[in-house]
Amino acid sequence: ESKLTHILRGNPEFMEQLSLCLDRDVRLIPNWKHLASKLEVEVDVIKRLEQYGDFSPTVRLFSFLETSKPDLTIKELKETMLEIGRNDLLSLLTTEGDCTDSEKVIDVITKPSKAPSPRAGILDELALALDGRSLVLSNWYTLAIKLGVQRITCWTLERRSAENPTGRLFQYLATSCPQLTLRSLKEALDSIERRDLMDVLKNKNLEDDALLKDVITPGSELLERISQELNRDDNIGVKNYIHLACKLEVPADVRREFADINECRKSPTKEVLEWVAARFPETTLSDVAKALEEIQRKDAIQIISRHFPDIIGE
Repeated sequence: ESKLTHILRGNPEFMEQLSLCLDRDVRLIPNWKHLASKLEVEVDVIKRLEQYGDFSPTVRLFSFLETSKPDLTIKELKETMLEIGRNDLLSLLTTEGDCTDSEKVIDVITKPSKAPSPRAGILDELALALDGRSLVLSNWYTLAIKLGVQRITCWTLERRSAENPTGRLFQYLATSCPQLTLRSLKEALDSIERRDLMDVLKNKNLEDDALLKDVITPGSELLERISQELNRDDNIGVKNYIHLACKLEVPADVRREFADINECRKSPTKEVLEWVAARFPETTLSDVAKALEEIQRKDAIQIISRHFPDIIGE
């Protein structure tokens, strides 16, 4: 039975793979939005789902390198790719992109060239190859570290959203608890065992009686440093901004507002297919495959044919 309703209900692994393939928003490669249009999903539904679109850490990395390493050459990038064992990406640069060693990455890859130049899609192709997590293949993170990007910056590039919950916490404290002092913050950090951040404050030689709202201000280097550490939620056992907010007795409903919009991230691809299955119950998986063919996403069609070999060709 290839009706979309049945497929959605009983194949979580397939849905996960298809979503990972189509959720990501890279510049020139059609994604879930294009599929939704082909399947006649209403425009306002697509707009509502846009907040859940996934980002590409590789694209973010190259944007970061644009300002931090503007003189990075294709030769250096190729050498780094070799060092991390991604020889498969060299032909993308030399053959498909026709890049010469002396050219700068910023001119060839980062600045979007006008299509149909063969270089216009290089960044998207690199993103598809480097975004994933693998036990054996080096990815964007390995490349970033090899190019001298600090780990703390990598964590920022990896965050699902550009939201800064720690920044929002300190904004709340400045207005709701204007008399809160640096001493109170240090005591709270001590009780959640974040001595690393206590050291950061100590090195600033600030008075314990100083008011938080005067010291940790929007856009300040100190707020940025503390946020980079406290926004992390990938380090099990290490306390973050939520634990600090608890210690500073921030009410639970306010704490929830600080949390990332994407913490319980929905997959726009899955939401689109569920909407289609509900609105057009006769839709089959081969209809989805046809739509994917129209937007030229052969990689997504391959995922369908791996899981449902009989459907492709219906």
